[in-house]
Amino acid sequence: MASKRGGWIPQQHGAWAMLVVPLAVGLVVRGREGLPGWAWPLAVTWLVGYFCFNAAGLWLKAAPTRRASFLPPLLTHGAIAGLAGVTTLALGGLPLLWWVPVYIPLLGAALWLTAHRRERSLWSGLCTVLAACLLAWILPFRTPQELIDAGPDRTSWLAPALFGYFFGTVFVVKTLIRERNKPGWVLASVLWHLVWAVISVAARQQGVAGWGWAAFFLVGAARAWALPWFGPRRGRTIRPGQVGMLEVLMSLVALALCLA
Repeated sequence: MASKRGGWIPQQHGAWAMLVVPLAVGLVVRGREGLPGWAWPLAVTWLVGYFCFNAAGLWLKAAPTRRASFLPPLLTHGAIAGLAGVTTLALGGLPLLWWVPVYIPLLGAALWLTAHRRERSLWSGLCTVLAACLLAWILPFRTPQELIDAGPDRTSWLAPALFGYFFGTVFVVKTLIRERNKPGWVLASVLWHLVWAVISVAARQQGVAGWGWAAFFLVGAARAWALPWFGPRRGRTIRPGQVGMLEVLMSLVALALCLA
């Protein structure tokens, strides 16, 4: 437990599905045409890079007298992620760097929000969810130009669909904890899922998504209404573990839809 408190292992357990599902989708989709050698070092860069980001956030928030305790995980994870990143470039080529300008503002904004103790804000969630879901583009499309050249198809749809789900989860969790008993947040959460259900129908009409996505987001809208209504609104506490179990189930469904 001491190593966890020291910043070695992230404590945001709800983030694990967001970290792993887009990565798994990218690996499997790209693997259908042959997985390139740079894919696995990229996966290590992403996962260990998140550990480094977590340690950096703890270092930024810590009192000056405690910051030294977070340097070992920060430097260790940073070195491993850096080595994996260099390996990724060595195997995949410099064109992969075209994704860097996309990540710099996301990472910078997330660290700034963390330094100002706003890591639980909606904007922080937006940055981290976007960063995670982009992996469902990076692995199938080595550069942004390859993504543009491919045009709308079932593969390019996956990253936006995952973003719709995981950012919707940010809304849902807020209605149960920090923003509980605030009808405006519940309404925003439900509307977010309904909008994505409509987007999914439009994507189905364009031949880039199946009907399953529309149904999935409708279920998400029902979840966004039911959990606050039968929980905080009725004076009941929904434990994080209960929310986590439901999110695991929803994430598995999202993964299945991506790989169908």
